[in-house]
Amino acid sequence: PLDRDPPHGRAQWRLRVTASDGELEAHTNVRVNLKDVNDNAPYFPSHTTTTTVSEDTPKGTVVAQMLATDHDDPDEGHNARLVYSLEKNVIDESSGSAIFSIDSQLGLITTALCCLDREKTQRYTIQVVATDGGGLKGTGTVVVEVGDVNDVPPRFSRPEWTLDVCESLTPDHVLATLTVVDNDVSNNFSFRVVPGSGRGWQLFRVEGRRRGSPGGDLRSVTPLDYENPSHRRGFRFRVQVTDMGEHGWEDKYHVDSTWVNLRLVDDNDNTPTFSSDHAHLTLPEDTPPGTLITTFTARDRDGGGHGRVRYKIAEDSDPRRQFGVDGSGAVWVVGNLDRETAAAHTVLVWAVDDGNPPRTATATLTVNVTDVNDNPPFLAEPRQVQVVENGGAQVVARVRLGDPDDWRQGHGPPFTVALDPRAPQHVADTFRVTHDK
Repeated sequence: PLDRDPPHGRAQWRLRVTASDGELEAHTNVRVNLKDVNDNAPYFPSHTTTTTVSEDTPKGTVVAQMLATDHDDPDEGHNARLVYSLEKNVIDESSGSAIFSIDSQLGLITTALCCLDREKTQRYTIQVVATDGGGLKGTGTVVVEVGDVNDVPPRFSRPEWTLDVCESLTPDHVLATLTVVDNDVSNNFSFRVVPGSGRGWQLFRVEGRRRGSPGGDLRSVTPLDYENPSHRRGFRFRVQVTDMGEHGWEDKYHVDSTWVNLRLVDDNDNTPTFSSDHAHLTLPEDTPPGTLITTFTARDRDGGGHGRVRYKIAEDSDPRRQFGVDGSGAVWVVGNLDRETAAAHTVLVWAVDDGNPPRTATATLTVNVTDVNDNPPFLAEPRQVQVVENGGAQVVARVRLGDPDDWRQGHGPPFTVALDPRAPQHVADTFRVTHDK
């Protein structure tokens, strides 16, 4: 079959015809012009075209041009005369109108309304149809990417934030992330604590997050201290965000605000402190149990339950349990003192707070025990002696005397020595006891 259409066909064929009778020849040239038949459907050289249009594009803006090719003869009939149409247009849900239109002759696709909204639809797919004069069709696809414009204001995810923050958190610690909702892509968030907006505003700062969901990280600029009365009251201040950078505060449409209420939670960060951490006492050894001898007082700057102080005596400093301390820090004698057993005591008194773990302070109680003449003299060895019968008057034994009391206080020598008056008469008649000075 003959084919006049590109790429392999020819619109005209040229022939040279020769007639011969065996001796003579005649020649002629023949031109054969092929009449076009609509045997080629139009087609788009690029089946799919992708383009980008800003979402604030006005109505009538050219989105793309789709041109089809038809190899039939454009000068013969309507075989290659193309008409363009949109087979699968996109309809705007709110108005019911088509979003795009196409010039039927030029294939120019334009926006049919104003304006596109990337936050609703980020991409449109349109099917374009090219139809020739004989009704043959070809289709192509246009993908329209909607470019973002910063047309949506930022909004904090909460109108107010209520936070409980431990006082021990350092200034580099994120106290909270104030999250922001903004469906735009081209955002340049900037945050600030509004000057003078409330109690403690100057103690905090907000920095935009570099990763993750959009928002600002709230931090303190100085250490927070529950023991500071102005901090203990808590803080209330306002935070603002703009999506137009640090110079965008004048455009109120792109600024949003939220309130921050921050309550400081006490941490056990203070150790109890004794008003005096040492007491030195002198007590007679006959001080009766139940005697109040001194009082220790400790304070803890922590609030909440962490500032309550209880008192204890370190057990290894009072192994005989001769001293006790009550909840007020009063120290009592609870066991009998005995200078002859221990002439001095060094007792450790602890002040322990209610933290977890608790903090402890130590005070020292030194007690010197003075002597009381509470011990009788004693006789040392020997207890038995032997003598020869019928011997004359003689020293039969020397008995050493002692007394555990303090001789320096007159509780020792000189001793008075005598024979026990309960001794039998024959003993009293036979022996005599004298003091060997």
